[in-house]
Amino acid sequence: SSEDYLTKMSHFSGGQYTVATEDIKDNAVTSEKIRDGAVTKEKMADGIIGTAEIIDGSITAAKLASNSVTAAKIAANAVGSSEIAANAVGPTEIANNAVTTLKIADGNVTPAKLSFSVPTRPMVPPIATDEIANGAVTPPKLSFTPAIRPLAPPVTTDEIANGAVTVEKLTLGIGRFVAREVPVPDFNDVGKTLNGTWQINGLDLSAILPAGAVAGLIGLEFVGGVINDYLTLRTRDGVSNYIEAVDVTTTRAVVVQGIIKIEPDRQLDYKGTPGGGFNGYVLGWWI
Repeated sequence: SSEDYLTKMSHFSGGQYTVATEDIKDNAVTSEKIRDGAVTKEKMADGIIGTAEIIDGSITAAKLASNSVTAAKIAANAVGSSEIAANAVGPTEIANNAVTTLKIADGNVTPAKLSFSVPTRPMVPPIATDEIANGAVTPPKLSFTPAIRPLAPPVTTDEIANGAVTVEKLTLGIGRFVAREVPVPDFNDVGKTLNGTWQINGLDLSAILPAGAVAGLIGLEFVGGVINDYLTLRTRDGVSNYIEAVDVTTTRAVVVQGIIKIEPDRQLDYKGTPGGGFNGYVLGWWI
């Protein structure tokens, strides 16, 4: 028809026919019909390239626009120390309370880092013993090398000055000793049953010894001068620990000191004989 002839003539140019869009059926152009390199970026519609169309490893740093990688795009635990540039972490990158003691290297807190002024003490007069905390003077604090005695052979008696080993120096494996001033006796023979039989829990020291005391230093003193009078204290179990004093003179007081185990109730058994009387003192304890 004349219409078909005009349509064909409208597609004839330069001695050959051209194919217009309306001449191509839908879905007629397959991959084989597209020449390599013919699909340029102008031919791509927005939003048609999804994750499946991107080859693994093909998005390099050069492909990323500035500021395009946000926090939401970073997987949890994906940023390690090697991903952080030197000097990249400043005050604004550190959360409040994030710097703990373990994060601070030894010796790095200088006076300038403190928000307060450190109290100072003038060096005149010199520092006294009671101003130095126990254990504060370690070997690195000394400006000299202490003389060292080898511990083989062990320390002998003649190497220890007379009176140098005080009760406070004895740990005995039972804790720290606490000395006590005792101006008057803590207990005596008044009200005690002294018939030569054990009085179970008869001596209550709970008003003197603190809770947690594990041993006590007890002093016993005879004051009547009756020969062979005796007083014995023991721990409640009746087996492990005794203190016993025997009066052997009529002319002077007899004083005995001993260490005895203390049970949680801080009570001791006692046994003694009647005589001139005695006084007892709690001279300290280990806790």
